[in-house]
Amino acid sequence: FSSESSNKGKANETQGIPLGFTFEATTQSGLRKIYKNSRQRKKIMKLVIQRVNLFSTKLAKKAKQHGIKLVYETDDDFLDMNSSNPSFNYIQGNLANIKKLVSAADEIVVSTSELKRRFDNLNLSSNVTIIRNYYLDNVLPLKEFSYSGNQYVKIGYFGTMTHNNDLELIHNVILRLKDIFSKKGIQVDLEVIGASIDENVDWFNVKKMPYYPMSMATFMKWISVRANWDIGIIPLVNTEFNKCKSELKYIEFTALGVPIVASDVDAYEGTVEEGVTGFLANSEDEWVNKLSMLIENPKLRHGILNNARDDILKNYDLR
Repeated sequence: FSSESSNKGKANETQGIPLGFTFEATTQSGLRKIYKNSRQRKKIMKLVIQRVNLFSTKLAKKAKQHGIKLVYETDDDFLDMNSSNPSFNYIQGNLANIKKLVSAADEIVVSTSELKRRFDNLNLSSNVTIIRNYYLDNVLPLKEFSYSGNQYVKIGYFGTMTHNNDLELIHNVILRLKDIFSKKGIQVDLEVIGASIDENVDWFNVKKMPYYPMSMATFMKWISVRANWDIGIIPLVNTEFNKCKSELKYIEFTALGVPIVASDVDAYEGTVEEGVTGFLANSEDEWVNKLSMLIENPKLRHGILNNARDDILKNYDLR
């Protein structure tokens, strides 16, 4: 059984977890299903709890009582978070529950080799397994390349509001691009979904979500219709926390029909083939130069996207 999750972590909905008959309980409704009746409990083989969960202690206790194997799944390192992280206070308030859950888990599932290394270093009794992110066409069908002229080019970014520092990384980049291309008669705008609700910012536009939180499946259907972007950006500050990040955004942008420029960090340097399936940037000037190439050349955008589509269908398709 799998209940639709309201978690913010996007990796969770696109990861395949071949664990037999599993029960994914991340909401109060999931907790109620554990209690519901003995007949259903006998059917549940494994309980998957994701990331940070308010009911994790009760769920873990109930799972142990009924002989259900407990699986903890995460795509971030919440056990070693720097105080500069926007989520620090929230995670600290839930850290005791996370530690109990990690200790109680029969199996831990992570999305990257760096996360596995960190959990292995804790010398836990549970097995740590990597199940990387995959593309699921029933969650996000592939969109075709779209072009409606080059007088107006829209750059897109989406994420949670914990990505303020990542977004700030390209602040001056966007201002420079606006200035450069306004002189060429091309309007360049950045549109942000999820990462900010501040509509008074002068360097990007906010597209509001209809409500929050949204399940990942619902969010992807919504963004697929409304994200009419020409280029996608994946800025990521090179921190210890971000070293555990996966290539998920590359998969998602490609499915949305959008070629990308990403930070040249661990998550993308081994995934994005430079100039073939996307571009990687290490500095402000590199961001400006590589985005400029894509802004000026729609044929290049189309080619990059086609290559990226081939890549995710070959290497990330769960089927």
